[in-house]
Amino acid sequence: MNGFTGGALALVPSVSRASDAISKTGLRNVRFTLAVEFISHHNLVSTITINVAVKPGTFFDSVATA
Repeated sequence: MNGFTGGALALVPSVSRASDAISKTGLRNVRFTLAVEFISHHNLVSTITINVAVKPGTFFDSVATA
């Protein structure tokens, strides 16, 4: 499985992180575009948005969720 890192910046942009917000929005668009292209080949492309900090030792620990 391959993945992209996304985040809530794609949904709720921030002026102070405009560059990150633009790239996250672009990646989100790519995932939706790939989903449309690959559905006819029975391949699933999906996205999950986590709107909290991903930190070690928390529920959203990157090692545990990978």
